[in-house]
Amino acid sequence: MNDIIEFDVELERSIAATWRLVTDPAALGTWMLGSFEFTPEAGSQLVFRTDDQVRRGEIVTVELDRRFAWRWSDGVEESEVSIEIDGDETRCQVTITERLLPPRRWAKPSIPPVEASMA
Repeated sequence: MNDIIEFDVELERSIAATWRLVTDPAALGTWMLGSFEFTPEAGSQLVFRTDDQVRRGEIVTVELDRRFAWRWSDGVEESEVSIEIDGDETRCQVTITERLLPPRRWAKPSIPPVEASMA
Protein backbone atom coordinates (compact mmCIF):
# COMPACT_ATOMS: atom_id res chain seq x y z
CA MET A 1 0.00 0.00 0.00
CA ASN A 2 1.40 3.40 -1.00
CA ASP A 3 0.81 6.03 1.69
CA ILE A 4 2.18 8.97 -0.35
CA ILE A 5 1.08 10.48 -3.64
CA GLU A 6 3.30 13.18 -5.10
CA PHE A 7 3.39 15.03 -8.37
CA ASP A 8 5.11 18.07 -9.82
CA VAL A 9 3.68 20.76 -12.07
CA GLU A 10 5.55 23.51 -13.90
CA LEU A 11 3.70 26.79 -14.33
CA GLU A 12 4.66 29.80 -16.37
CA ARG A 13 3.65 32.18 -13.57
CA SER A 14 5.41 34.18 -10.91
CA ILE A 15 5.72 32.88 -7.37
CA ALA A 16 3.18 35.51 -6.21
CA ALA A 17 0.63 34.52 -8.88
CA THR A 18 1.13 30.83 -8.08
CA TRP A 19 0.72 31.52 -4.35
CA ARG A 20 -2.66 33.15 -5.07
CA LEU A 21 -3.75 30.05 -7.03
CA VAL A 22 -2.83 27.86 -4.07
CA THR A 23 -4.27 29.94 -1.22
CA ASP A 24 -7.45 31.34 -2.79
CA PRO A 25 -10.30 28.88 -2.06
CA ALA A 26 -12.08 29.50 -5.39
CA ALA A 27 -8.89 29.13 -7.46
CA LEU A 28 -7.74 26.03 -5.55
CA GLY A 29 -11.18 24.44 -5.94
CA THR A 30 -11.08 24.98 -9.70
CA TRP A 31 -8.01 22.86 -10.23
CA MET A 32 -8.79 20.35 -7.46
CA LEU A 33 -12.28 19.77 -8.95
CA GLY A 34 -14.33 20.77 -5.92
CA SER A 35 -15.11 23.71 -3.70
CA PHE A 36 -13.07 24.87 -0.72
CA GLU A 37 -13.93 26.99 2.29
CA PHE A 38 -10.98 28.24 4.35
CA THR A 39 -8.97 31.23 5.46
CA PRO A 40 -5.28 30.77 4.60
CA GLU A 41 -4.07 30.95 8.20
CA ALA A 42 -2.56 28.15 10.28
CA GLY A 43 -5.19 26.75 12.63
CA SER A 44 -8.19 27.77 10.53
CA GLN A 45 -10.80 25.20 9.56
CA LEU A 46 -11.07 23.85 6.01
CA VAL A 47 -13.99 22.23 4.17
CA PHE A 48 -13.72 20.61 0.71
CA ARG A 49 -16.80 19.45 -1.18
CA THR A 50 -17.40 17.52 -4.39
CA ASP A 51 -20.63 16.02 -5.69
CA ASP A 52 -20.08 12.84 -3.68
CA GLN A 53 -17.82 13.69 -0.73
CA VAL A 54 -17.04 16.17 2.02
CA ARG A 55 -13.67 16.46 3.66
CA ARG A 56 -13.05 18.55 6.75
CA GLY A 57 -9.75 19.61 8.19
CA GLU A 58 -7.41 22.30 9.38
CA ILE A 59 -4.72 24.46 7.80
CA VAL A 60 -1.41 23.42 9.40
CA THR A 61 1.26 25.43 7.55
CA VAL A 62 1.31 28.77 5.77
CA GLU A 63 4.79 29.90 4.65
CA LEU A 64 4.21 32.91 2.39
CA ASP A 65 5.03 32.20 -1.27
CA ARG A 66 6.60 28.86 -0.34
CA ARG A 67 4.43 26.22 1.40
CA PHE A 68 0.74 25.69 2.15
CA ALA A 69 -0.43 22.55 3.94
CA TRP A 70 -3.54 21.12 5.57
CA ARG A 71 -4.80 17.96 7.22
CA TRP A 72 -8.19 16.66 6.27
CA SER A 73 -10.43 13.62 6.66
CA ASP A 74 -13.34 12.05 4.88
CA GLY A 75 -14.48 10.52 8.18
CA VAL A 76 -12.59 7.28 7.50
CA GLU A 77 -9.04 8.21 6.54
CA GLU A 78 -6.97 11.25 7.44
CA SER A 79 -4.21 12.69 5.29
CA GLU A 80 -1.97 15.73 5.01
CA VAL A 81 -1.69 17.70 1.77
CA SER A 82 1.28 19.96 1.20
CA ILE A 83 1.83 22.30 -1.75
CA GLU A 84 5.36 23.64 -2.15
CA ILE A 85 6.39 26.36 -4.59
CA ASP A 86 9.86 27.05 -5.95
CA GLY A 87 10.71 29.38 -8.79
CA ASP A 88 11.16 32.96 -9.87
CA GLU A 89 9.20 35.79 -11.48
CA THR A 90 8.41 33.87 -14.68
CA ARG A 91 8.22 30.17 -13.87
CA CYS A 92 7.40 27.94 -10.88
CA GLN A 93 7.78 24.33 -9.92
CA VAL A 94 4.84 23.22 -7.74
CA THR A 95 5.11 19.99 -5.77
CA ILE A 96 1.87 18.57 -4.39
CA THR A 97 2.12 15.76 -1.85
CA GLU A 98 -0.65 13.89 -0.06
CA ARG A 99 0.42 11.60 2.77
CA LEU A 100 -1.97 9.18 4.45
CA LEU A 101 -1.72 9.52 8.23
CA PRO A 102 -1.85 6.52 10.55
CA PRO A 103 -5.19 5.91 12.25
CA ARG A 104 -5.57 7.68 15.58
CA ARG A 105 -5.71 5.38 18.56
CA TRP A 106 -6.42 6.17 22.16
CA ALA A 107 -3.39 5.94 24.41
CA LYS A 108 -3.29 3.01 26.79
CA PRO A 109 -4.17 4.05 30.34
CA SER A 110 -1.20 4.45 32.65
CA ILE A 111 -3.29 3.71 35.75
CA PRO A 112 -3.35 0.10 36.93
CA PRO A 113 -6.74 -1.63 36.83
CA VAL A 114 -8.88 -1.30 39.97
CA GLU A 115 -8.54 -5.03 40.73
CA ALA A 116 -4.72 -4.72 40.92
CA SER A 117 -4.88 -1.91 43.46
CA MET A 118 -7.27 -3.86 45.71
CA ALA A 119 -5.02 -6.92 46.06
